[in-house]
Parts: sequence; C-alpha cells; structure tokens
Amino acid sequence: MGNFGRTPPLQNLAFALVDALAALEVGALVVLYATITEDLGVAEELSGYALTAYFYPLSGILFFVLLLHRRLRLLLSPQSLLLGGLLLFAGGAGLCGAAPDAGTFFVGRGILGGGAGLAFTGQLWTGSCVFRPHRPVLLFWGEVGAAGGDLGGPALGALFAGLGPEGWRLFFFVEGGVALITCAVALRAFGARGCAPKSAPPLAEPSLELRHPGILPWQQVAVSFLLVGSLYFFSDFFQQTQNQGPLVVALGTLLASVGTVAGAFLGARFFHASPSVPGAALGGMLLALVALGGCLAGGYPFLAALPLAALGLFSGLAGVRLYAAMVDAALPEDFLYCTLIYLLGMQLGSALGVQVVTVSEGFGFGILRATALLAGLPAAVTAVSFLSVRSTSPSPRGE
Repeated sequence: MGNFGRTPPLQNLAFALVDALAALEVGALVVLYATITEDLGVAEELSGYALTAYFYPLSGILFFVLLLHRRLRLLLSPQSLLLGGLLLFAGGAGLCGAAPDAGTFFVGRGILGGGAGLAFTGQLWTGSCVFRPHRPVLLFWGEVGAAGGDLGGPALGALFAGLGPEGWRLFFFVEGGVALITCAVALRAFGARGCAPKSAPPLAEPSLELRHPGILPWQQVAVSFLLVGSLYFFSDFFQQTQNQGPLVVALGTLLASVGTVAGAFLGARFFHASPSVPGAALGGMLLALVALGGCLAGGYPFLAALPLAALGLFSGLAGVRLYAAMVDAALPEDFLYCTLIYLLGMQLGSALGVQVVTVSEGFGFGILRATALLAGLPAAVTAVSFLSVRSTSPSPRGE
C-alpha cells in the first residue's frame, strides 16, 4: 500500500480523536456503570442499561440518517455532521455529569448517543468521499485512536471511581471537554473541505468477490458484538462476581487495545487482501471468546490476558477490511450509504453484546453458559461468511 502514512498529520489526528472519544466513552462506562447506577438508585439487574442507553439512540440516529441519506447528501456537508455531532456529544456529556437523578442521566446518555451517531457519520463520510485515496491511512489512525480510548477510558474510569461516590460526574465533564477539543481539531483539519465531485472516476481498486455482499454488515455486527460483549463480560466477572476493583479491567482492556492497533495496522497495510479475511478474523475472535470463558470458569482469570489480546487483534483486522469491502462495492455517490451501514452494524453489535451479557446475568447463567450464549450469533455469521466467498480471485473494478 504505497500511500500508507502520507495524509496530513492534522487529518490523521482528527480521525484518531473522534474514535478515541467514542472508545473513551464506552471504556470508562464499562468501569463506572456499577458506581453510577448505585449512586442514582438503579437496580443492579438494570445496570447494563447505563451502556445500552447510549448505543440504542446512536443506532437510531444512524438508521434515521440512512433513510434520508440521499436528501442529506444534497443538503449537508460531511464536516457539518461531524462538527454538529461533536457539539451535541459535548452537551450530552455535560448533562450526564450534572444529572440529579437517573431519568436526567439517561436523557443525557441519549443525547450523547445522538451526537456520536452524527459525528461518526460525518467522520467516515469525510474519509470516504474526500480522502478516498488515503482511506486505509485514515481508518488505521481511527483504530489507533479507538485503541487509545480503550486504554484511557478504563484508566479514567478507575481514577474517577476512586474519588468517591460522585467522582463519576467529573468523568463526563472531562469527556465533554475532550469533545470540544476534538471539534476544534476537526474544524481545522476538515472545515474547508467539501465532498469530491460526483463526476470523479472511481479508482481501479480490487473489489471483493462475494456471492452475497449483504453478509458484510452482519460481519461488522458480529465483530462489535464479540469485542464489546467480551470486554463487558470480563468486566462483569471481576467487578460484580469477584468484587474486584477496576484496575484489572483496565489492564485487560489495555491488552485488547494493543491487539486492536496491531490488527488495524495489518488491515490497513494489506487493505485489499483476500475476501475471506473478515470471516477468518471472526473465527479467531470466537476461539478467543471460548478461551476467555475457559480461563474464567477454570479459575485462571489472569490467563485471560491472551484471549483478550487476540480479540483486539482480530477485531482491528476485521474492522478495516470490512469497511474497505463495503466502499469497494459502492459508487462514489453511495459512500454515505455505505458509511451508515458500517456504523449501524458496529453500534448495533456493541449494544447487543452488552445486552446478551446482561440477559445472561439476569437469568443467573454461569460462565460457560454465558459464553455459549455470547458465541451464538457470531458463530452463525462466521459460518455464512465462508459460504459467501467466491472461489474466483478478486478482479479490478470495471473489468
């Protein structure tokens, strides 16, 4: 990939910060949710909704924009969605930090989710239609930012949880400040740019040979489902079952983050590799989940470091490759549509992964049964993935 690393640094930083902000949000809440729900008087069996109250509005906004994407493409620019979403995100974070009760807090979480949906759409739409030749680089730096947020989120969560029963409020004010900084960087990096001309010829890039291209969004659902669900499963085991502090969760998330950076680098470095890569990466994530469940159930929780790192590695590889596949299959005017499908799959998978762990906890499932439940949907998607790949070799677009 000859253009790797050649985009202007401020653009790379903007992409990294947007993804870091989103990962910071999720990573910190994986640690803080128990403290927040206890302070606000939310029942323990409903504590997982502190996370899903963010994911579901986010997915709803993405679906709404998806329905109207053709009109929005004519009325709005990518940077307007990006900057507006970041400002809305900052407002939602401030409301969460100042929330006097659970109802206000959940409203703030909804606003956060809506802002994240708009920001994500603007971010990837910008990368798709304006910086298409540098798409692998921007996606790589996005994954680097996400991995940094995965590390910083639990660390900040542990820090603010240690400040007292209401220390979690400070996290949201910090998060809002980071959103404003990200907005300023994005304005500087992308503010003067618009979409590429509709008449711009598509690049001669190899497209994926799939019998059923519709499997691609489901693969993204499965990747996010496995990664976020597994991290929440790991956190829930240590904080709820073992009554341990957030430090172990932060260390486990660090290992997953390191793996994600490595996987994203491989995905960006070999951006147009075999079409079977996403399915193979999903298979690797499933094996890592089984190993994680075995470590926790067998009384060797600290051996979970290896499967957590593997989960990150395979998720980073699959994420970059899946977005490449979806954009390769689209015309330039359909970039926004592809971006929204990709983001919907990511956020829906994250929400469902947390929800499945919450349901298994509510039913009193043990570790092995919870692991099996968490593996069900991704296993089905993985099986279909291998059936969808053609036996022919990829060919350049337009042949």
